[in-house]
Amino acid sequence: MRVPVHVAISLLTVAITLKADVQPAAYDVSVNYWLETTETLNNERNTLAASGTSSLLSGCVLSTADRTACGTSFAAVGHLGSKSSMQDTSPSTIPARYESSNGIEWFRDVVTVNGLPGGTYTVVPTVTVHGTNSWDFAAFPNTVGIGITEWAGDGATTIDQVFADATQNSYSANFTLNPIAFQAGVPFDFMLGFGEAAFIYNTSIHGPSENSLVNANFLNTMAVTGLEFLDSNGAPVTGFSVDSALGGVYSANGITPTPEPSSVLLAMTALILLAPGIWRRRRLQ
Repeated sequence: MRVPVHVAISLLTVAITLKADVQPAAYDVSVNYWLETTETLNNERNTLAASGTSSLLSGCVLSTADRTACGTSFAAVGHLGSKSSMQDTSPSTIPARYESSNGIEWFRDVVTVNGLPGGTYTVVPTVTVHGTNSWDFAAFPNTVGIGITEWAGDGATTIDQVFADATQNSYSANFTLNPIAFQAGVPFDFMLGFGEAAFIYNTSIHGPSENSLVNANFLNTMAVTGLEFLDSNGAPVTGFSVDSALGGVYSANGITPTPEPSSVLLAMTALILLAPGIWRRRRLQ
């Protein structure tokens, strides 16, 4: 029996030590290796952020004769993405029911909405996720999974969690998240996280047909593509401006990072290409 997708996507269970008020603007990117529900290896970078910055991390957190778990994790305001490669040439020897290679990332912006009468409002984000995946034997359920997290305006309280089985060669989906409450003219945290996981299961579950190589590529993926600002009665509001500590441009069409996404992704691609050996795949058994 397959386990739920969310079990091994640690984005939604990662411990973040935060106070109960507005937190500073920051990014976090990580590459992880999990055995069932236990994170056994992690490479993480937390970046307190200035306007126009982003964060990138690439590497292999596990590399043995039988197993490699590698990934790339990227975060910019309004845009999150990662890719993972999980290879195991001997799935029958996994010391658990399953293992996974994950990329996990979040951004936390400090936002102030000006030009509205005083009072409580909400903003409802819509996010779009695209990805391409591959495996060497069979597309079993939950071979690839994704997770999305949304936090409240204090940057500490989780208000929405979305999990999806993304085991498709080409995956695309839109998600409307829960409303984030804020006060007009008062800074609040706009914080979203994303994670993906490539799973290989012990052959005791699927026998000799279980995969030995799974690739999950959501690197240029989760983007905030819509923002609806509402008053306390749920009616749309207009005629305001949004200040972003990270330099993002907030509009009904989502969030545009600074610099533009194309520039960010070009720089990211260059860094990845300069990292030798990151995506080595070994079949030594």
